[in-house]
Amino acid sequence: MKTAAVIVFLVCLLATEVQGQNQIHKGRCFCADKGVDVVLRKNIEKFEIIPPSPSCGKQEIIVTLKSAERKCLNPESKFTQNLIKWAVEKMKKAPGIGPAVTPNTSSEKRREEKRREEKRREEKRREEQRRAEKRRQDTARGREITLVEDYKGT
Repeated sequence: MKTAAVIVFLVCLLATEVQGQNQIHKGRCFCADKGVDVVLRKNIEKFEIIPPSPSCGKQEIIVTLKSAERKCLNPESKFTQNLIKWAVEKMKKAPGIGPAVTPNTSSEKRREEKRREEKRREEKRREEQRRAEKRRQDTARGREITLVEDYKGT
């Protein structure tokens, strides 16, 4: 009986250990190969520098393009080295920027302002629709009251 209790305890202990393991990396790197040497800088939305870790023994540099495609950069390429230098300089100038650096180009700022303006317009349109619906409901209630009063009067 004691042996069965010990086995059940060990199985439960093992189950909690397996459940607590990190499921994201599973001992693999994000980049399967060394990556590309160059991408068009104007197409980069953001890039991430992932240092070596227990799950992956190499440094990885991943860029997210404006098309939402993710690519691995070769950490040894001249382009990547220049991109890292640029990011370090940018971080020195703006200390609030975290590890994922997003270039603030004027075109990005215009797109962001355009998105905000569209959002404002959409909110304004929805508010106008709500007000119009409320007016319709109030008008319908007014007619009902008038019809009931007319009916009672006859």
